[in-house]
Amino acid sequence: MEIIGRAIDINEHLISELARPDMEAPKTYRDTFLLLADLNVLQRDFAEEISKSAGFRNAIVHEYNNLDKSIIYKTVGDAINQYAKYCNYILKFILKTS
Repeated sequence: MEIIGRAIDINEHLISELARPDMEAPKTYRDTFLLLADLNVLQRDFAEEISKSAGFRNAIVHEYNNLDKSIIYKTVGDAINQYAKYCNYILKFILKTS
């Protein structure tokens, strides 16, 4: 939940810095990932895949007691790999623009 939340914070910061006036503001946390694809920070297919984690974050926050913990344990490794890739995209973008 913390990793996803920090990524959403990063997304929102990048969007506030990079979005053009004609772009619609993201309405959901999921949209922040997708907008980063529009801004050429993330590849589209990766943005679509990682954006699903925003829904997972919401499920953890709002339905923690009802979640199947075995599903969470099975997906932790995938989430770590996915967010390591996310960090690489962000770092590559920052280095390219600085």
